[in-house]
Amino acid sequence: MPALYLLDGRLTFVVAAHIAQTVHAFSLGQLRPVAVVGISPATEDTGRLTTQRIRDLTPTSGLPSRLKAHATYGAGGAPDMLALIREVIAPKLESIYPLDPLDRGLGGISLGGLFACWALVSQPAGFRRYLA
Repeated sequence: MPALYLLDGRLTFVVAAHIAQTVHAFSLGQLRPVAVVGISPATEDTGRLTTQRIRDLTPTSGLPSRLKAHATYGAGGAPDMLALIREVIAPKLESIYPLDPLDRGLGGISLGGLFACWALVSQPAGFRRYLA
């Protein structure tokens, strides 16, 4: 089955999973189910979550001034995060669940949307669909 890898999973997973479940139910078997995978830093601390999102979801080290104060861990980690998703997270889940490696989607909002757009433009291999 196709998989949608969502950045900012803490914010987007529940809504996306409900939408996917509802669309599949109302399609009366005309659409394949979609696995929704939420990806977020493993923390409940909102300050740490913010600093990790800035580091992991930005493609360059340059930041607007309003984000610089929150960039404790730096910025520009998008290439590493994309490699982690493509080379570790997705293959691991595909080895456990019946997910189609040729039918992956990548999506996000806010910095996750920036990440998805950057991945589509600069390194699109590995994903068939993008949602930003």
